Amino acid sequence: MNHYQWKATSGNVGDVYALDEEEAKAKVEALFDLVVSRIKLLKENVSREEIKKHP
Repeated sequence: MNHYQWKATSGNVGDVYALDEEEAKAKVEALFDLVVSRIKLLKENVSREEIKKHP
């Protein structure tokens, strides 16, 4: 596994371990999709406790 670092335009940074750059990009995109879906749930007034139940 290789170590990659990413930085969002918002300034957030993170680390990901992947076999290659393409896999690293896919993992970061999946994480972004998860965060976006949680934000959408919050906007729809879903409780934080309910969101935490979902990995």
